[in-house]
Amino acid sequence: MNYRQYKKGEENRICEMYYKSFAASEGEKEGRLIKNLVKDFFQLTPTKNIYVFVAEDEGIIVGSIILTRMETDNTEKYSFFLQ
Repeated sequence: MNYRQYKKGEENRICEMYYKSFAASEGEKEGRLIKNLVKDFFQLTPTKNIYVFVAEDEGIIVGSIILTRMETDNTEKYSFFLQ
């Protein structure tokens, strides 16, 4: 098993991994919903605000975690990542 930061061009492989995982456990509708959410993360989140890591086994992406930055403008400025 290899753990690493994802590489540009792997977005579709990662979306498919999420789809297959959620469709198998929660049904086709949930699989499509999560796949589209992940696709939106890649398309809509500025590069500086997203970190994606994958688990790869024999060249197949078998797991992933996506961290996105969230900022708030209270009296003090906070910046943190959501999982």
